[in-house]
Amino acid sequence: MELFTKEQLKKYADILVKKGANLQPGQPLYVNYPPEAYPLVREIAKIATELGTLDIVLTVNDPILKRMVIEQLTKENVEHSTIWDSTELSEQAKRGAAHIIIRSGIAASYKGLSSDLIKALHDKHTNDMQIARKLAKQGETNYTIAMFPTKEWAKSVFPNHKDALTLLSKHLIDIWSLDTENPNAVWDGIYHDKQAVAHMLNELNLREIHFSNEASTDVIIGLPEGHKWIITEKKTNAGVLYMANFPSFEIFTSPHRDQVNGVVHSSKPLYSNGIRIEDFKLAFKDGKVIDFEAEVGEDELKRIVTSLKNMDRIGEVALVAHSTNISKSGVVFRETLHDENASSHLALGSSFSTAHRDAIGKSPEELIELGLNQAKDHKDLMFGTDDMQVIGVDQSGKEHQIMENGEFVRKR
Repeated sequence: MELFTKEQLKKYADILVKKGANLQPGQPLYVNYPPEAYPLVREIAKIATELGTLDIVLTVNDPILKRMVIEQLTKENVEHSTIWDSTELSEQAKRGAAHIIIRSGIAASYKGLSSDLIKALHDKHTNDMQIARKLAKQGETNYTIAMFPTKEWAKSVFPNHKDALTLLSKHLIDIWSLDTENPNAVWDGIYHDKQAVAHMLNELNLREIHFSNEASTDVIIGLPEGHKWIITEKKTNAGVLYMANFPSFEIFTSPHRDQVNGVVHSSKPLYSNGIRIEDFKLAFKDGKVIDFEAEVGEDELKRIVTSLKNMDRIGEVALVAHSTNISKSGVVFRETLHDENASSHLALGSSFSTAHRDAIGKSPEELIELGLNQAKDHKDLMFGTDDMQVIGVDQSGKEHQIMENGEFVRKR
C-alpha cells in the first residue's frame, strides 16, 4: 500500500526544495535520508534538476544499521566511526550546497548502552557537527530539516494500532497540508502570520517574559538588550529565504543566559537519543538549572544538563499557539521537530546569533557578554499548555498580555 499518492509526494518534494531549502538555480544539493524516503528523494532530485542543479549528493541515514554498528563500538574506538554522517554534512556546508535533511523519527537509540559510551558517541557527533552548525549560524547555508514516516517510527507512536504506519501518514499529510490544492500557499499564509507576531513582539521591546499555568510552571525569562523575535524562515547572507525546520509554527528568541528564575514543568515527553524523558521539572536561579527531576528518564535528563558546558542554561525560548494542527492532532510524535511545534518551549544549550541585533560576527566570549548562551548542543523542552498565560514586560515596566489560554493575543 502506498503511503502517499504520486501527487502528494510531488507536493512534499516541492515544499522541501522550493520553500524549505529554497534551492537556487544550479546550486549543489545535499540530501540525507532514511531508506524508506527514497521515492520522495527521486521527486526532490527531479525538481532540483529542473532548476538546473546537476550536482546532487545523496547519503542514506539508516538508524537500524547505526544501532548495529553502535553495539560493536567502545568508548576507545568511537572516534574512528563515521556512522553519524556529520563530517559529510560539514563538508557539504563548506562547499555551499543546500541541505535537505530527512529524518525517520527514530534515533539510533542509546538505550542499554553504558554511560561512558553514550558520552563518547555524543561528543563525537557534537564535534563533527561544529563546522556545519557554525556556517548555518553565520548565515552561509540554506537548509531544511523534515520528516518521512517509517514503520519503526509509526510503531513507537501508535504501539497498539494494527496499521500504525497508515495512521501516522494520515496525520502527517494533514499537518503538512499535502491534501490541499496548493500547500505552498498554505505555508505562505502561516509564514505571514508568524511574521506578524514576531513584528508585534519586537515593537514591544520586552525586557522579560513571564510564563505561568496550573501545572506548576511559573518562570520569568529575561531578554537581553538587542534581542529579536524571529521565525524559522530566515535569510542567508546572500539573501536566500529558507525554512530551517519543516513544519514550523514557532516564534522564538534567545533569552539572557543569566536572567531565568522559576520553575518549568514539561507538558510533553522529550525523546533524547531514543530515551523517553517524561513529566520533568527544571528549577532555575539566575539563569542556571539548580534542580531537576523526572518521573521517567531522569538519568538522561541529568546527562543533558550536566555532560556539556553551559547545557544548564537556556539558549532559546519559543512561543507556539496551542491551536496548531500538530497540537490539535493530540499525537505525541516522539520527534522534537513535530512535538516542539505543538507547544511553547525552551531549549537548554546554544543560542541563536540571528536572534540578536549585534551578535553576527562576534566571538563566543563576546556573545556571552551580550547574554547569549554558548554550548555545543541544543535540547528543546516542551512546556506549553492550553491554560498557559504569557505576560511580557517592556522597558518601562508596562505589562502586555502576549498569550492567554495558550493563544496569542493580537491586540495590545
